[in-house]
Amino acid sequence: MAIILCGSIIFVYYHILGPANKKNCARSRELPSHISDWASTEVSYDKRILSVLNPDQIISRRYHKNGDNPIFLFISYYNTLEKADLSHSPAVCSTGQGWEIESTGVKEITLNLPDMPNIKVNRIIEKKDGTAMIILYWYHSGNRVFTNRGVQKYSLFFDRLLGRPEGNAFITTSAIVGSGASVEETTLYMFSFIRALYPELGRFFFES
Repeated sequence: MAIILCGSIIFVYYHILGPANKKNCARSRELPSHISDWASTEVSYDKRILSVLNPDQIISRRYHKNGDNPIFLFISYYNTLEKADLSHSPAVCSTGQGWEIESTGVKEITLNLPDMPNIKVNRIIEKKDGTAMIILYWYHSGNRVFTNRGVQKYSLFFDRLLGRPEGNAFITTSAIVGSGASVEETTLYMFSFIRALYPELGRFFFES
């Protein structure tokens, strides 16, 4: 009986829970450089930060439309549950670059999609040398959005148990509060971009 039990534990670890079990999510699509009325340009990213995040895939772009303030999009994609640990709050990087955090919280975005009426995202408001910046970020797995990385990892653990793909992403959008604009106006402006972006995220990351 003990031998059978030990054998079962070894099987569960190596074939269900173990890191060698790589159920990667195949991606055959490209995230569009144009999303609705938004056009993008590629943005280089600090290699020191990338070495910490160590993503399997990265997207770093600036989206803009009609000459309005650009919105920076950064996506760090990971193939497995273990790598989800590498993502972290953008506040860690921002404070290291001299930004002072004024407030943090959670905001709800109405998407009006049949399978996703709304999502909740984290919001950070930062200031530096009289300039205000807003960061909206979340953790993404399949068709699920999380404001907490720990909850996301819990969900990914059950994906592994059920044999589902473990692909997951850390998604950050940021924008400077322009002259004459308020924090709330800029936040709503960013919401409009995320509404256009969200359907593309599912097609790019989580459809085979």
